[in-house]
Amino acid sequence: MNEKMLLRISVLFAVIGISALFIISKSIEINNTTIEKIYGEKIGDEVEITGKAIQIIRNEKFTVIKMAQESEIEVIAYDNIAEIREGDALSVKGRIDEYNEKRQIVADKITIIS
Repeated sequence: MNEKMLLRISVLFAVIGISALFIISKSIEINNTTIEKIYGEKIGDEVEITGKAIQIIRNEKFTVIKMAQESEIEVIAYDNIAEIREGDALSVKGRIDEYNEKRQIVADKITIIS
């Protein structure tokens, strides 16, 4: 095979692969869940929860938000989220983690609902 043909095949497969990843990523959906159900999920699983911020602890490296529904869970946020206040209704997307034998959510995205 000559180099031009090999280059064309490589580019073709790269385009097909990127297109396939794009299509697959559109079909992945994170379901909104409850705090109680998080304790039955695996560490590292992606989740989305909604709840009320009942306590906010800020430090230099991260912010801890205690969220409540029927029960409570801590949400760890590494981004600057200065606009969030106690009492705000939030939607949090992130992954389940565990610290000191307690489940928590490491936030990828936090949205203020009201």
